[in-house]
Amino acid sequence: MTTIRAWSSDLQNQTFFYGCGELELAPNHHTAAIFRMDNTGKMSWYSVFAGTAVTGADTTSDRCYGISHNQKKGELTALLQIKMTELRPPYFPNGDFYDLALILMDSNGRHKRSVTITWTTSQSLYLTNNALLNSKNALFFSGWS
Repeated sequence: MTTIRAWSSDLQNQTFFYGCGELELAPNHHTAAIFRMDNTGKMSWYSVFAGTAVTGADTTSDRCYGISHNQKKGELTALLQIKMTELRPPYFPNGDFYDLALILMDSNGRHKRSVTITWTTSQSLYLTNNALLNSKNALFFSGWS
């Protein structure tokens, strides 16, 4: 992972640290990444999310900008800024714009469910670092179009 853009922790027990960002393999080749590390620095798990951008098979533009840990439910929510054509609905054109993906996982990194958020086919959705907040079981994110 080359950039950590967001983090969350197990505040009650202070056992685990969760982070997300991206791995930049080459210019214009970003793969979203999420990890869990224990309080000794040992990596528990590391997951990557990448798809094909419309600009070509050798280009990926996926980054994670938000992660939130719900300790009571034992769940993580990650917010990704993506250009994955694989996650676009079949009725949407494959334009060169960013969508968002909200991914729910258990605390061991296993996928539970996800949703793609698309604003329009002519505008991108952009996120800022630490873009996701979980407050009283409601999720809030920050960004712009």
